[in-house]
Amino acid sequence: TGPTGTGPGGSGGPGPGGVGLRGSGRGGTLLYVVDILGKHAAGASLEVGGGELDGVRVTGGPRPEVAVPEGPAPGRFGAVVLSRGRGVPVETGRLVVAQYEGVVWGSGRIAGSTWRAGRPAAFTVGDGSVIAGWDRALLGVPAGSRVLMVVPPADAYGTSGHPPLGVEPGDTLVYVMDILATY
Repeated sequence: TGPTGTGPGGSGGPGPGGVGLRGSGRGGTLLYVVDILGKHAAGASLEVGGGELDGVRVTGGPRPEVAVPEGPAPGRFGAVVLSRGRGVPVETGRLVVAQYEGVVWGSGRIAGSTWRAGRPAAFTVGDGSVIAGWDRALLGVPAGSRVLMVVPPADAYGTSGHPPLGVEPGDTLVYVMDILATY
């Protein structure tokens, strides 16, 4: 039986690894079950090579540098695995732990960087919680890989942009991403 004696997850809880609630209203007891899937150091990264896509150059090493060429952005989506890992592949609904940096084509503005933030990020792919370009580039790629992607507005933030990241309407984005783990 579950923690409250009524089956997996407690009284109507979602099952193993979920949350069960005992009692109702005021004074009820709330029980949390937390699954620790992995531990990733703040500076975790891959020691892998660099490469190029659509004129964008990425250096190798644990924290790659991105150089975006001058001129207009390509009008199409592009992605290349610069270094293929041997871990569990990214699949729809899986949690991905990654380090990444995004750059706005043309201005060179940084549009999000976990390396600069000092810690990896965790996100789910294939469920609409990340931009479509990430879903397209990451599905099927194994953990331990470095991926370079050029993401046009239609696969990023479209005509509305994303002001908190400094992304203007119609911006093309370039990402380099180290897939540290998938769960």
